[in-house]
Amino acid sequence: MKWLNHLFGRPALAESWVLPRVEFICEQDGHSEQEVKARWKTILNRHPEVQRAYLALAAYDHRENYQPVLCIRSMAEQDVRLVDELAEPFKDIFARDCALDIVFLTAEKEEEVRKVCRAFHAMIQPDAFRRCHGFSDSDKP
Repeated sequence: MKWLNHLFGRPALAESWVLPRVEFICEQDGHSEQEVKARWKTILNRHPEVQRAYLALAAYDHRENYQPVLCIRSMAEQDVRLVDELAEPFKDIFARDCALDIVFLTAEKEEEVRKVCRAFHAMIQPDAFRRCHGFSDSDKP
């Protein structure tokens, strides 16, 4: 599993690393978290490759230290530019020395995070959008 870690205030914005064990604890959904999620949605809406996004609290390797993790399910590979875009609202709202881990989820890991956390962003697929808004197949362009 590949992870991108952001520690703001350091020269290197993104660092990729592999971590074998992570346990998703719960959803992060306080007032500040709702504010950053709203700002992230604006960014994520410009990235149709991002299917879903979650903000969870996680523990690594059974440690008792918990870390906020932005979890992204994407059809594309890790995107450092997207990570940098998502970093801006986080560092505007939270202290510059706060770390945010960003993980690009596999299907298996997404199932784990979904057990404890709701997606705050979900890209509507074109066919689902059409069905949701009452368009039939004969209405397709």
